[in-house]
Order: sequence, then structure tokens, then C-alpha cells
Amino acid sequence: MTSKYIDNIDERLKLGAFYNLPTETRQQVCDWIMQNFKERKNFNRGASAYGVKHILQRETDIYVTTFEFCDAMKECGFEAEQI
Repeated sequence: MTSKYIDNIDERLKLGAFYNLPTETRQQVCDWIMQNFKERKNFNRGASAYGVKHILQRETDIYVTTFEFCDAMKECGFEAEQI
């Protein structure tokens, strides 16, 4: 029996879980990202996708997984990595 759980984080990110969310939710998440982030030259090692997605949830009542949040960041033109 094969597991639906994929151990490799890069493989999970390739699945594009963000695109399985409703269009309105995707738009709200991207709007929030664009309002709260600005371009920088390197990764902000002081913040994690896991932590920031909880800020999103507190401010918008929208729940997304860490993988969905990373997909959303990429969709909005930012780099995101699982650490």
C-alpha cells in the first residue's frame, strides 16, 4: 500500500496545494501577502513560513497549511523555502 504522505518537502511543494484552495481564498491570501511584504535581496531568517501563516490566520481568519502559504508566496513573486 502506498502512502499519500510525501516525505520530501520539495515534492510536496511541487504539488501546488495552494491552487486547490477556492479562488476567493487564494486572492485574499495574495492580497494579504502583497500588503504585508516588500521585496528584499535575501531571505529573512528571523521569520518562518509556519510563523507568518499564523499571523495571516489571526488577521484574516483564513487557515492555510505551511505548504499552501509557501505556494502563495511564490505566486506573489517572493521566494519561500521550508527550513
